Amino acid sequence: MYKILTASSDNYITNKNVSNFRTTDANVGSAGTLDLFKLYSESTLANSAATSSISYTGQPVDANTLTIVSPDSTIKVYEFDTTVTNGNSLGSNIGVRIGDDADVTYANLKSAIDGANGHNEGSAGSKISVSHTDNNNEEGTVTFTQVTKGIEGNTEISGTVLNSTIKSFEDGVGSSLGPVELSRILLKFDLSEVSVINQNKCPVDHPSFSATLKMFDIYGGQTTPSNFAVRVYPLSQSFDEGIGKDVVRYSDLGSSNFITASILDGAISKWNIPGANSKGILKGKLLDIIETGVLDGTEESVNLYVDQAFSTGKENLEIDVTKIVSGTVKNLIPDCGFRVSFSPDIENNQKTYFVKRFASRNATDPTMRPQLVIKYDDSIQDYHKGMNFNISGSLFLNNFVNGNYSNILSGSTSAPGTLEEISGNNCLLLKIFTGSYKKYMSGSSHGIGNISSKGVYSSSFLIDKFDENLIDHVNTSGSIKFTTVWTDTNQLTIYHSGSFEISNNNTTAFNNSTNRLIVSITNLRKKYYRDSVSRFRIFVENVDKVVKYVKVPKERPSEVFYNMRYAVIDVDTGKYIIPFQKSGNSTLLSVDSEGMYFDLDMMSLPSKRIYKIVFLLSDKNEERIIENTASVFRVV
Repeated sequence: MYKILTASSDNYITNKNVSNFRTTDANVGSAGTLDLFKLYSESTLANSAATSSISYTGQPVDANTLTIVSPDSTIKVYEFDTTVTNGNSLGSNIGVRIGDDADVTYANLKSAIDGANGHNEGSAGSKISVSHTDNNNEEGTVTFTQVTKGIEGNTEISGTVLNSTIKSFEDGVGSSLGPVELSRILLKFDLSEVSVINQNKCPVDHPSFSATLKMFDIYGGQTTPSNFAVRVYPLSQSFDEGIGKDVVRYSDLGSSNFITASILDGAISKWNIPGANSKGILKGKLLDIIETGVLDGTEESVNLYVDQAFSTGKENLEIDVTKIVSGTVKNLIPDCGFRVSFSPDIENNQKTYFVKRFASRNATDPTMRPQLVIKYDDSIQDYHKGMNFNISGSLFLNNFVNGNYSNILSGSTSAPGTLEEISGNNCLLLKIFTGSYKKYMSGSSHGIGNISSKGVYSSSFLIDKFDENLIDHVNTSGSIKFTTVWTDTNQLTIYHSGSFEISNNNTTAFNNSTNRLIVSITNLRKKYYRDSVSRFRIFVENVDKVVKYVKVPKERPSEVFYNMRYAVIDVDTGKYIIPFQKSGNSTLLSVDSEGMYFDLDMMSLPSKRIYKIVFLLSDKNEERIIENTASVFRVV
């Protein structure tokens, strides 16, 4: 299955300087493009450091805490205690010894912040400059100044400390980036359909499952940077898309923006560090983006960001985000979306990169909008028509009730008089025989990973033509017809009987020619509704095949190929909307006892457009694209 999800919200945030003013409160959520840029020393703005303070009129009490965040996302919790050695660890917090009076206690707070376990890690004033004044009568003020100048220093300081007043970090002006102006892109996709896939069709940790983030370049003659890298992070905070459109003066105010992530019922949620740049470990506190984390119950921490290099700068973004999407669907990673930005080495160097421009979800051309492509192998390849000697193949069995797939019912052995569904591994028996040859194989519910498909069973096996009960017949007739009987494991009830034939005609005189094929879709309709999943049945006629003529009408069966893939093309633009997937089986045709087919989710195709289906056949070491299939249809 090849499924395309389009972004449910997107935006880019910037601190760009316009008329000597940082546009950190601007919103462009309804713009037609997502612009990624970095300007170095293109303008000059004054920077100042953020300050905060805690004023006290008496002692704190045991277990009071003070949380401080520095601009580099370091979060420390200082806990007041009557017995701890000052600056030592107190659980996950840092202990502040309560002294003989409040002045001594707050002097200890300064010492703890400067200490080895504090923000400054033994180097006083390296991250936060701390000053302490008092009147020697249990009244005073501790002032904190962020060493890093700019709005990034307007971070959190909070806590519950008796007899004190805490003032927030504020007055940080400019940017810690100094002469740097940049943008970062925010993207969100509705993953509810992926959750359904994970529960009912294909587990997100199955080897065939993948998720790819695609963003499409828009080149309109503007300057474009080259030789850079883009990094994609999972977001840890939700964001508002907003309705701003002005990408010249950045005059539309709203959230999200460089400072604010979202506003809900009047409550403002700011980025923990402006620019959505508070990064850290999964499940860490006060994060905007997640760098690393432990997934899948292992103890090994892995990088949760992914990078893509751009050489000319005109390439599309196409990057594997399977780890992020699967972790999100399994509720291991917050479902907040992605941050797309230049890699840290690009953001931190002394060069300008202007401008890498992608289409947004508001782009006029719907095929250019950001996509999350979900792929997994749901193909079923039944070998009733293609079994070979000495090569493993599978036979499938279906069971329907009122037109719906349903598990076979059997008389219960544990509760006589009741029925129970047959499902799971080794739940059926398949008997294969011809003449004196017999073979017994177990059959199981078919599925992907740990998800079984109701009413679908399969059995895989190999038939050795050199078996003493077969070889003479094979050499004489060139083919053998086998009878199949599906039963319960005790062989008391027959559920289905049928047959298949194996020919010994794979070896021929040397012939490098390929067959002329006519491919058609037998059940094609003129239009399809976008909320449907439609099955297309494929008929292939081999024009060069020798036909044995008979006197009575005989239906000619379709040729069957086990390495044939489909693609969907927009007729007007000639663009591949769903391309051939040679490296995986997401567009591989399924095969049943009647021929070939595939399922297409019409939600992957923009509506009010005309499409055609083409095929890629890999046969006899040759790849052929078959385009003349009379397969044009419209999605409404």
